[in-house]
Amino acid sequence: MLDCATVAGARQESSGKGRLECRIGIARLTAGERGELAREAIHRKLDQELSEVDFGSAKIYLLHGYPQSDIGKGNLIARLASMFRPDSNIVKFDGFLNTNKDGRYPSRHSYDFPIYRRFLPYVEFGGCNQIISGMLLAEFLERFGETGDHLLFRPHVSKFFLLTLHRCWKGLGRPERLFVEIGGTFLDPEVNLFVLPALSLLKRIHKGVSSLLLTELHYSGQHLKSRTLQRALSDGLRYDLVFDVVFARKPLDLPAGKRDHALTEYIANRVSGSLIYGGRVPKLVLVPFFSDPAMPTYRRFLLRHKAEIFGEAGRG
Repeated sequence: MLDCATVAGARQESSGKGRLECRIGIARLTAGERGELAREAIHRKLDQELSEVDFGSAKIYLLHGYPQSDIGKGNLIARLASMFRPDSNIVKFDGFLNTNKDGRYPSRHSYDFPIYRRFLPYVEFGGCNQIISGMLLAEFLERFGETGDHLLFRPHVSKFFLLTLHRCWKGLGRPERLFVEIGGTFLDPEVNLFVLPALSLLKRIHKGVSSLLLTELHYSGQHLKSRTLQRALSDGLRYDLVFDVVFARKPLDLPAGKRDHALTEYIANRVSGSLIYGGRVPKLVLVPFFSDPAMPTYRRFLLRHKAEIFGEAGRG
């Protein structure tokens, strides 16, 4: 409901005379004008709460996938986070609408959390370790659904998502390293509609944010092909996504014996030549295509590249 308290917050009206004039004024407003006042009040409330968001000295790593959802983000992020335990934790965003009374996605196919727990035993399924679209939207509407019409994914839900992420971080004990897995791909509507604007805002208000990408390469029979990687970088720019580190999965049919250093240099030159990032190439890490689900050597492989990935030493 739009009331004088709400309008007073938006218009700074505090006197008794001002409140009386406010009540008279509201009665005379058109529906459109009342909606505009309500949106102004919501903006003010969200911006006030965002002004108090403080992640301290935490470093936040946002992992995206491209070109498909099941590319192995869970396997990667669990191992990356494990390098800094116990001062690290993971939040998983899922774009699903359906949830249960406990606020969890009731699917038998939620494989990521068992993977998380294998490397970070204190990660829990649901709670502060998971943000689900359905629950997020329900909480948003519970708070703001009656304040007026024309609530929007951008900027209202975007700002609410960032507030929710901050609440999760605090609920997890304010870890020094927060790893956020963005389910699906950044081209999915449930991601780019309100999550990506929220993450852009996060980068503006907190310095310690890095964007990571997991994508794949292909093999022509003679050369590695970087078209998917280049498309990922250019598509990301459409949504203000500039990646700091790109993990490029090597093709399964790539012949053995080719040196990673030479392959990385070859791919970097191809990307640099495309001028997607104005000649600046993100850090590239070629990730082996592990066919064994347990992937016992994956973490050791990443540990060898920890300084390259993070710019500092992680924990073994």
